[in-house]
Amino acid sequence: MGSTFACAVGSKTGDTPEETTDGGGATDDASGPSSSSSSSSSSSSSGSGGVDGAPDTTTLATGCATLIINEVQTAGANGSEDEFVEIYNPNGNACTLDKWKLVYRSASGTSDVSLYVGTASSPSIPSNGYVVLGGATFAGASQDTLENALAGSGGGQIGLKDAPGTLVDSLGYGNASGAFVRGSAAPLPPSGKSIARTPNGKDTKNNQADFTIQSNPTPGRAN
Repeated sequence: MGSTFACAVGSKTGDTPEETTDGGGATDDASGPSSSSSSSSSSSSSGSGGVDGAPDTTTLATGCATLIINEVQTAGANGSEDEFVEIYNPNGNACTLDKWKLVYRSASGTSDVSLYVGTASSPSIPSNGYVVLGGATFAGASQDTLENALAGSGGGQIGLKDAPGTLVDSLGYGNASGAFVRGSAAPLPPSGKSIARTPNGKDTKNNQADFTIQSNPTPGRAN
């Protein structure tokens, strides 16, 4: 990535990649993300040992049981300037993002499109801390950049995978019906608003129950 993570505790992207399995091309605002980086790539659907829709909580060598997709904004008046994904660390110790992956699927897709890949230079996220990944022109405070854009209409799916490739958290929103949906899909956030776990870090393993629409997004801060 072009920039280096800095931990965010109390502070919060196109050629068009194709979904090879579900047969639909991705678009900026409907069926999938558009590339904002020449290095964007697709990976396998769920990684070694991963079970779509059933996050693994095995403690990793990094000392992290899991990380959480905590808040997402998919659209705004300025396109990618308003997009972000916030990741929260609920563990009692700091966690490194090295080799962790954030991936995207269209609403009913089965192929992953890369949103972010952590590197050895990514610093740890402190306990109860945040990392914000912003769109290519995100105007807010972020620690790194999403490789691709999120669908701002219709719906989509976002998955978070650990270094070994296990799916540890996922989110389906809008009309999403794919394997990344946990329980029922969260609502589609209106332009300029976000969907966030409310209260902060809430995890009942049901996207619809865990995420609510936030009129005033809180990237890098508690929801």
